[in-house]
Amino acid sequence: MKKLLPLIFIFISFLTFAQGIDFFHGTWDELLAEAQKKRKPFFVDFYTTWCGPCKMMTNITFKSEKVGLYSNKYFIAYKVDCESPEGRPIAVKYRIGSYPSIGFFDYNGKLINMEIGFQPPDEFLEVLEGYADSKAMPEPVNEDYFAMRTAYFDSLDRITKNEKHVTDFYEKILVYGKQKKDFDFLDLKNKYEKINGDTFSHFLDLYFYLSSQNTDKYIQTVNILFEKNLLNADQMHLFSYRAIENRFQVEPVMLRWINEAVRKNQTVEILETKSALQYAYGNIEDAFETAKKAQKILKKEKRNQPSLNVLMDKIKLKL
Repeated sequence: MKKLLPLIFIFISFLTFAQGIDFFHGTWDELLAEAQKKRKPFFVDFYTTWCGPCKMMTNITFKSEKVGLYSNKYFIAYKVDCESPEGRPIAVKYRIGSYPSIGFFDYNGKLINMEIGFQPPDEFLEVLEGYADSKAMPEPVNEDYFAMRTAYFDSLDRITKNEKHVTDFYEKILVYGKQKKDFDFLDLKNKYEKINGDTFSHFLDLYFYLSSQNTDKYIQTVNILFEKNLLNADQMHLFSYRAIENRFQVEPVMLRWINEAVRKNQTVEILETKSALQYAYGNIEDAFETAKKAQKILKKEKRNQPSLNVLMDKIKLKL
């Protein structure tokens, strides 16, 4: 027993110091009251039980000691299961359509911004530091913006067929939309196009056109890849979704991209993006039929997608 005591103490110490983020347990109203009482901002992890990246956030990022120490000092943290009876109304209110979504709120309960997707501990710590600095905190956003975040990116590891390090880089700069302070676009473009030639060069160009809001060049570049049959269903979906997210005017060629994506892989997420494009283009009846197909699949899979419900409500108002 004496030999076991040191090991027990070590184990207890590990649990004590590696517990990560201390999440608030209580109702939504109790959370709001606690934030006002302590005049402390809070963030909410909007998740589902079946979401892989959500589990990664819980088991890796949220259990990080340094993330926990910083979060517990400057924020109140809270979790919402978007498909539970208690969480569903909250998820609908904030138009949650991608998981995980991390919502940042001021202590009055006003939504400041929404972070989408898995973030490793170091990246999430940078995000926390940004929001903890009140000077760096952005103005509250229009919540309708999040209604168009219709795509899930649980399959990001399949977004490209390039080599692994290229895939990782591509995901970071295009899918998550995060630009590092030391990011040198031209240097990286020259470096990686040597590995994968014109295809990856076009991917980098697309990131640049998105960040600079160059709609014409973005459409032209995607269409080059599309016509050369260099895109898989996930990529066609992603590029169509990005056009919606960036408020680009919908062009007929975008409908070609998403139609081909549906032909190759008819998922709820791809159908929802197709419906959103049809709605934006003014094809209301087609948008309605496409959304119904997505709902039928959801019913069969016994799951819910709040963003699809929001989209369907908007479509019905136009019928």
